[in-house]
Amino acid sequence: MQTLADVVWEMKHFSEKECFSYKTGYRTFRMNYHEASLWIGKIASFFAKKNITQHDKVILWGPNSPWWSLCLLACLREGIIAVPIDANSNQELVGKIQQQVHAKLIVRTKFKDAGNINIPTFFLEDIEHELKDFSVKKSKNFVKPRDIAEIVYTSGTTGTPKGVVLTHENIFSNIIMVQDHFQMRGKTCFLSLLPLSHLFEQNIGLFLPIYNDASIVYLKTLSNRLIMQACATEPITNMIVVPRILELFKNNLYQKIKEKNKNPNRSKLRGIFNLNWEPIMPQQAAGYSTQLRNKEEKFQKLLRYARSLPFSLRKYVFFSLHKKFGRHFKFFIIGGAPFEKDLEEFWNTLGFQVMQGYGLTETSPVLTCNVPTDWKVGSVGKVLDHVQITIKNGEVFAKGPNIFSGYYKNPEKTKETFEQGWFKTGDMGELDNSGFLFLKGRKKDMIVLPDGMNVYPEDIEAELNKEEEVKDSCVIWLGKIHAVVLLKPGKADLNKIIGHVNSRLQSHQQIQEWSTWHDTDFPRTPTLKIRKFKVLEYLQSHKTSQKIRTTEATKLQELIADVCNVALVKQSTNLVRDLSLSSLDRVELIGRMEDAFGIELDESIIDQKTKVEDLQKIIDTKSQLVSKMRFRTFVYQSWCSALRSGAQLILFFPFFRIFMRKKVIGKDNIMDVKGPVIFVANHESYLDPILLLKALPFKFRKSIALAAWKEFFDYKKGRIFHNLLKGLIYHVSTIFFGAYLFAQTTGILKSLENTGRLLDLGESVLIFPEGRRSVDGKMFPFKNGIGMLVQEMKVPVVPIKIAGMYELYNIHDRFPKHFNYPVTVKFGKPLYFDSESIPSISKKIEKVVRGM
Repeated sequence: MQTLADVVWEMKHFSEKECFSYKTGYRTFRMNYHEASLWIGKIASFFAKKNITQHDKVILWGPNSPWWSLCLLACLREGIIAVPIDANSNQELVGKIQQQVHAKLIVRTKFKDAGNINIPTFFLEDIEHELKDFSVKKSKNFVKPRDIAEIVYTSGTTGTPKGVVLTHENIFSNIIMVQDHFQMRGKTCFLSLLPLSHLFEQNIGLFLPIYNDASIVYLKTLSNRLIMQACATEPITNMIVVPRILELFKNNLYQKIKEKNKNPNRSKLRGIFNLNWEPIMPQQAAGYSTQLRNKEEKFQKLLRYARSLPFSLRKYVFFSLHKKFGRHFKFFIIGGAPFEKDLEEFWNTLGFQVMQGYGLTETSPVLTCNVPTDWKVGSVGKVLDHVQITIKNGEVFAKGPNIFSGYYKNPEKTKETFEQGWFKTGDMGELDNSGFLFLKGRKKDMIVLPDGMNVYPEDIEAELNKEEEVKDSCVIWLGKIHAVVLLKPGKADLNKIIGHVNSRLQSHQQIQEWSTWHDTDFPRTPTLKIRKFKVLEYLQSHKTSQKIRTTEATKLQELIADVCNVALVKQSTNLVRDLSLSSLDRVELIGRMEDAFGIELDESIIDQKTKVEDLQKIIDTKSQLVSKMRFRTFVYQSWCSALRSGAQLILFFPFFRIFMRKKVIGKDNIMDVKGPVIFVANHESYLDPILLLKALPFKFRKSIALAAWKEFFDYKKGRIFHNLLKGLIYHVSTIFFGAYLFAQTTGILKSLENTGRLLDLGESVLIFPEGRRSVDGKMFPFKNGIGMLVQEMKVPVVPIKIAGMYELYNIHDRFPKHFNYPVTVKFGKPLYFDSESIPSISKKIEKVVRGM
């Protein structure tokens, strides 16, 4: 193999091994190497149909997903030049890039507005539906090592975008270098967290796994809930991160410890990913005293004890935390931004290996890397084979087959970047006697004082970030050393903070000016590095220092306005009365809040009286308000399924046969359908589930879950008999009929998540979309929740029409009114939905059921 095209063609030989899994929060969709290879061939056929051939260019602009990766791999296989753009880039930047590259097609998400960019477009979300019937292109293009593979636009430019031209040889040689350096062995599974538009994620998180027939897990959104879910359910061995992510994990951990300190009666500490986690106490590790009352003191003492142990033993001290990452987890792979030594030592103390590497987009991207068998804290590792590194005047220079040849249509910038064949990285560093590289900062960020002293902003930022009230900081030169500080919510005396920090700095490092940042976070690159030129631009246009203000409130108000499609909301705005917030809007808003503020919430926090200021208080206190919804996984295990089938045949079906005589129509419509599916029926009687179970073929009956109205089983204060009866019904329903709770008012997100878990287990689902029984024999309109369910779950829908049950036993009756009464169950043909809207899906299903 010599090119990335060769790597892609080899994928078909891995056959049934899992290649991609995609976790949406409700379902997990999987694709093996054989299926991935077929989809690549179909996408290649689509390119050919659009007259996109070798050396043409295609822009990729969207979030991480298997479809994004498949499009990139199809481009590389066919010799088409890929132009990846970060999903968060604005249309102005995309337009500027298109003016340079003249791409024939843009493959993007439909959730980004492309503005006036005049270029043929294909949506990532439509690939599965639009291309499923395409033939697989099997003919090979001759792709040469020196052919251009990608043009990757680097961040940080204020004017004309700067495109890094990378050949197949550049990237492929780097894959081989990293492979030889790392020596990947055994079953490997990568969790992809960084944008695929970034070459670090592409090389280490996509190309390297595919080269080693490993598997990759993608998340629809980077929320705590999904990361938690991935760690708990997938065999994750490696997580590719940037320092900012590990810093957020650390901050989350300390926040939970503080919450535990405020709530000593809680039996468990909710941990780093909102999991129930409690560190092993010192007496379990080495007989330490546990009489300390302060949880933070306990944790600090535990950290001090762990530092005294060999690294290999530390994971046993923090076994419960390691368990939450999964028993397969090996180490973090980190790069893309400077990694503070204190942060690395923290994770090292917890017993986690953090393999730091170094490189740039221009180097395809890796130059150096630590490995599990040979690493040093604070170092970015040893130089890869076939790469040369030298230090000239403190700057790192590099040479090798992975070094790019130049910037796209920018010979002046290319000339500036090379010196006698050596690539000037712009990073300051030094090599120790063992060959480990230690970085000292960016040359262009280094501040040279009038007296000739050099100041590295990273050193000052590290001290600022140690202060408890400081969330992050950015040090720049404005004629004086100027610190821009991002403060955590709450009261803080910035003058006092600066005084503390200056007392720890050298005389030439003293902060001379300071201001607070005006937003909830600094502008960042896709790898979460601060865009210092943006900070500088803002400060230069706003001469006076910014006052501290509560910016999360502004962010929340903007978010709510966006969801509700209104111009402005106030703190006093009532979400339901003033904004007419629907149940679907509520689900979207809660999901957006979870992602924006890094907390886990439930729709129950929003009711008729909720105002914006109420949500703000929840965010400020970082409350975790998720509905507790019982979900019994054992009910769907084989032994319980066998028990359920036996009980139904021996006890329940014979008894209820006394009251009803069923007639089944259309069973042939579902005999060849592969499960799991969603069965949708009208609702006339309490006995509808038993009738439908009797009518279903055994292949579905043995693996079906009934969605039961959650609110029916809710606890009622002071009603002892009521609660006992409902508890008994709950146990009978779950064990003997496979029921699970599905909410209509609060807890909808959890209901969708549980439904997804069932479908992933192979269980079909039976649901009554009216949400209640008929009061007059006529159907109620279907709720839009069925549309959301079908859209998220992506399985066939089987419509069912029940007739006669209302006359037998309806909502007004205490007991069935007839014996051996004729009732009818009619099965319709399966319905398939791809890219339709939620209301459209709901209306179509209702129309089919009504017309049966």
